Amino acid sequence: MVLRSGWHGRLVRRTGAVVLGVGLAFGGLAGCEEKITPENYALLKTGMTLADAEKVLGQGEREEVSGFGVSAAGMAGGSSVSVNYSWKAEDGRKIVATVKDGTITSLSKFGF
Repeated sequence: MVLRSGWHGRLVRRTGAVVLGVGLAFGGLAGCEEKITPENYALLKTGMTLADAEKVLGQGEREEVSGFGVSAAGMAGGSSVSVNYSWKAEDGRKIVATVKDGTITSLSKFGF
């Protein structure tokens, strides 16, 4: 490899860094998309931990969802906070897990 000095050498190095960065970004998207499958969805279960789900699907995108609990007797409980995590593919396939206290309480799938 020939290293050049001056503006041309800096341009070559910057261009290489940009190409590498773009490749990693698109490679990451492709890897996530391959994990949004019916087979991987079937591995997910309510009651499992978010950490276990992320072992199957990778890191999800977090979205806060707040609510106010009401008991069966109609008494207001404390506020409860659930968090939705979603995993998306470019073609519209999507998996959503609702998580409370680190445990999955519900699962949904869209597009497959």
